[in-house]
Amino acid sequence: MPLVLADRVKDTTTTAGTGAVTLSGTAPSGFQSFATIGDANTTYYTLTSGSAWEVGIGTYTASGTTFSRDTVLSSSAAGAKITLSGNSDIFVTYPSGKTVIQDGANILAGSATLPVTNGGTGSTSAAAALTALGAYPAANPSGYTSNVGTVTSVSGTGTVSGLSLTGSVTTSGSLTLGGTLSLTSENVTTALGFTPYDATNPSGYITASSLSAYLPLTGGTLTGGLNVTSGNVGIGVTSPSVKLAVAGIIESTTGGFKFPNGTTQTSAGASQARATALAMVFGL
Repeated sequence: MPLVLADRVKDTTTTAGTGAVTLSGTAPSGFQSFATIGDANTTYYTLTSGSAWEVGIGTYTASGTTFSRDTVLSSSAAGAKITLSGNSDIFVTYPSGKTVIQDGANILAGSATLPVTNGGTGSTSAAAALTALGAYPAANPSGYTSNVGTVTSVSGTGTVSGLSLTGSVTTSGSLTLGGTLSLTSENVTTALGFTPYDATNPSGYITASSLSAYLPLTGGTLTGGLNVTSGNVGIGVTSPSVKLAVAGIIESTTGGFKFPNGTTQTSAGASQARATALAMVFGL
């Protein structure tokens, strides 16, 4: 049951010994009875018997108006339960060891920590607090932040190792990769943010599964009959055996053709022109 505190709660008991006490059930004038604490709830208490005293945590039970001495925090008997005799007083208190106070520098005094489940960090250092709150593992305090959910924005400059992303990734600046970029999405448009297009794919994007057919790296057939094999390029030629093999007419609209000796020819040679004329005249 919860721990409950209340102001000016006091009672008396004639119970002797070191066990639970039976309360009178009637609070002295100016005080509240332990019924204020509530049945089966715990509270901090002080118990005095003559010059002996005991501070601890106990539980109030409405039936029989009893109070158990569950945990002793401090006592005049070196931290043990005191032995009651005669008339004893019991009242609700706030033990000094359980207080949360600020010192002159507005820093929480003492070395106790407040658990995360109770709204604290459970730690006495910044690094340990971040670990307790799930920000990053203690073994890698400068490496990364683990976030189960959606990272909407990352700004600044830094190094990230072992970052795994699923879904859409949007950048508004430069993205520099020092390793391998792996795409789990079949939609290259979504994964990389561009929209390639061709007549055979009018829907607006190519997919990762068909990317090799469009852009072969080590060999294959590109759309339109362009073939790449062992460093040779063939246009209309399935298996080119030279650096450039063309099944058709090659046209130069400007610049001409450059030969291995370094000369460039921009028009047909004169001898070729004469041969063509003779062939036309004599039917050769």
